[in-house]
Amino acid sequence: MRIKAITALILCGVMMTACAGKTTEQHTEQITEQNDKQNITKSVGQQIEEGYDAYPDDYLTDTREGSYESSYDQYGTGDSNYSYDQYGTGDSEYAYDQYGSNNTYTQDYTNDTGYSDVYYSFNPHVCAALDYDSYREEAWNAFFNMCDALREGRDSFECADEVSFNWCFSGVLDKLFPGVAPFVDCDNCSFSNGVGHIAYLIPADEVVVKEQEFEREIENVLSQCVTKDYTDFEKCLAIYEYMAKNISYDDEKSDVIKGVVEDDLTEYGSGVSSCLYNKKGVCADIAITYTYLLLQCGVDAITFGYSGHIWSYVRIDGSEYHIDPTWTTSHGDVRLSYFLMTDEERLASIGNRKIYPLKYRYEYYTPMSYRADDTRYEEINCGKFISMDRDNKIVYYELNREMREFHYE
Repeated sequence: MRIKAITALILCGVMMTACAGKTTEQHTEQITEQNDKQNITKSVGQQIEEGYDAYPDDYLTDTREGSYESSYDQYGTGDSNYSYDQYGTGDSEYAYDQYGSNNTYTQDYTNDTGYSDVYYSFNPHVCAALDYDSYREEAWNAFFNMCDALREGRDSFECADEVSFNWCFSGVLDKLFPGVAPFVDCDNCSFSNGVGHIAYLIPADEVVVKEQEFEREIENVLSQCVTKDYTDFEKCLAIYEYMAKNISYDDEKSDVIKGVVEDDLTEYGSGVSSCLYNKKGVCADIAITYTYLLLQCGVDAITFGYSGHIWSYVRIDGSEYHIDPTWTTSHGDVRLSYFLMTDEERLASIGNRKIYPLKYRYEYYTPMSYRADDTRYEEINCGKFISMDRDNKIVYYELNREMREFHYE
């Protein structure tokens, strides 16, 4: 099985371009704000009508040696372990009702950390309702079984079939159970007779310790940001503020990715744990970290992007939005220009590129429909966040050097 090798190659190809356009996008941001985002040339609907392919030619990026052993499996080519599905279908807004909620689907689980009902405890079985139905139930069951095995340092888990086993290593591990993903030896994991066999890069008892440390870090970060009585809007904003004030854009790593500086990319770390522990990352690190934190506190969130940049996509109160946490880091303030954007606002800010929701490579993949057209938050767009009064449901923000109020429900 060549899963690890494939994912490593994918990462390098993508990360050479991921955030390479940072200067260009900052310039785009300035133009966008100055013109109140009126420079929209094509809507998502127009893109769909023009029939953009799910695997456009500009996704065929070069690869090079020296990538991560445990990688993001980022935007790849048509033959990668996972790729990106075509953005939207023009259908009506997708409503997820299977679990009686528009929030993330989680299996019943009780954490034994002793956390009170005020704060969130770590949930090992998170996934987004936004894309849950894209994959069969047996695939999710196999993945959750693997998560339980990894938490205990076991070397096997129940798995219905080899398709489901392969899906567990298609990038989903890095996104939805990232604490120990770097320590799984994907090349030597195998499937036989309904059982998935796990190989580790370090002793299994050390994996258990590292997972426990990671879980405590997640709970610590969430306790600084939110409590269980926060609304989904408040969670998105509070964690967005945390990212802005605690995470920096890693310019050194970006230079290595772009080839400006020659260095060993593996020395810079990758993914959620690296971003949280080191307090820095490039867009891929920042976006998947923000998305994962949202999932851990019950917000329905997935990852979106194009061949060069990655961000988050959420559904709150039945409506969908784009959130790009990368562009609020390293500024010294909390910029709302990229918070809860519509499709049109997202496209305007990136030059109307083709954008795609994350899709893990799966033989029985079912496409979903996505549409972000709710404008209730456009009032705060281009503002700078000051504070949030949860008792009175008011967000205070600065726009054009004036203090303003946004009243939310």
